[in-house]
Amino acid sequence: MARRKPKPEPTRTEVLDCIVTACPNCGKPMWVNYENTRVSVMLKEVVKLRLRIRRCQNQDCDRYHKPHRPECEGGWALPQHEFGLDVLAAIGNRRYRHHETVGEIHWAGRGADPLADAVAHFLKVTRSYWSGLFHCYAVPGLPRTNNDLEQLFGQHRYLERRMTGRKVASPALVVRGSVRIVAAVMTRLRPFTAADLAAASVDEWQSLRADLAAARHKRTLQRRFRQNPHAYLAELESRLAPTRQVGRVDRGDPGFHVGNHALAHKSIFVQDPKAPASKAYAQLVGRLVKQVGGA
Repeated sequence: MARRKPKPEPTRTEVLDCIVTACPNCGKPMWVNYENTRVSVMLKEVVKLRLRIRRCQNQDCDRYHKPHRPECEGGWALPQHEFGLDVLAAIGNRRYRHHETVGEIHWAGRGADPLADAVAHFLKVTRSYWSGLFHCYAVPGLPRTNNDLEQLFGQHRYLERRMTGRKVASPALVVRGSVRIVAAVMTRLRPFTAADLAAASVDEWQSLRADLAAARHKRTLQRRFRQNPHAYLAELESRLAPTRQVGRVDRGDPGFHVGNHALAHKSIFVQDPKAPASKAYAQLVGRLVKQVGGA
């Protein structure tokens, strides 16, 4: 696993020298030839070890120029290991005696709460939240997630089918669902009286009814288009196409060219009767834009 943080800086330095200064093979003295350094991470500190390496200088010895490392190095850390023996002992004790997970051992070694990072991240993210963003938590019983909303809608559709005897939900639920579902949910919570209805704003009520009527009108137009797209587009074309009475006109009149366009206008269904409805609608809009632009 790649290292994501730099190595910690040592807090102190420890010099380690060999206890045996004579060659164990020939008995002649071994001189300090060079030094090695390594950093060992302990539980409470980070120690930099300076190792004085000795070598035998007797050319006739079998251990000639072979490094002899300090004997006490093994009391600090294992060869080529970054962490000290006290860290390995603490981890082994927690892992095999107390049966802790790797995550629990990690957090215990840091001396922090396992949820500290999660809490810090949550606090960092919630700094960007403004007042009223989570209004659902301020209202008891209000659905807070998409799953809760889907369950609420399902309950309303079920109750509506039981009351009306329909096999499926009413199509009007799509248009007036913003009012019907709210009314159904609120009436299950408590009964409403005439005084509650009188306290409502008449202007807001009229505005709401106007919005619902506009949405219903859009649905009506969509149904007409699906039932007979050719007749719907022909009627739309007749309303939008510029008309002009046929008679004597002044060629200097700016509306003369528009009148010519109107006289030469033909239905797009006559030009291409097999065109699909979407293509016919696109052709109609394109022709109207060109006519308005030329005028």
